[in-house]
Amino acid sequence: MEQWVVEKRPVSTEDPKIVPGHMTITVHPEVVAQMDSMTKLVSSDAASSGVAIVDSRPLKRYRSGHLAGAAPMFWETALVSPQKPVLRPPQELKKMLADRGITPGKKIVSYCEVGWQASYTYFLARYLGFDAAMYDGSYNEWNAAKQPVVRGDSAR
Repeated sequence: MEQWVVEKRPVSTEDPKIVPGHMTITVHPEVVAQMDSMTKLVSSDAASSGVAIVDSRPLKRYRSGHLAGAAPMFWETALVSPQKPVLRPPQELKKMLADRGITPGKKIVSYCEVGWQASYTYFLARYLGFDAAMYDGSYNEWNAAKQPVVRGDSAR
């Protein structure tokens, strides 16, 4: 909203007229990664299988424990700045991903603590034209299941 106002876009204080509508929900299981698929990904070389795992948490959380093979990319790094919370240009975002070994043709599977930050990375991946999924169980489910994690800066 702040950026909208800065750009002098139209705003209104009038209450909108709300009318009943209809919505059909369609489940897309291909965009939700489950524990079983994640255990297969981390036990193999996900990169060679055409999949890139992205940890959307802050670097401090990544270093304290992450899924094997995951590349760190805190979701806020996709923004111009905290003071200007808009997405960086697409070419800059693609370079950020490429710097992490994530290139066109790879599927991105994002995770975070509980799925909130990962949903942003999922959106970003789709926005940039990547095939994407999100592990919504994320680190909380992984850790609760006592799955192995990697500590430090190394992906594996």
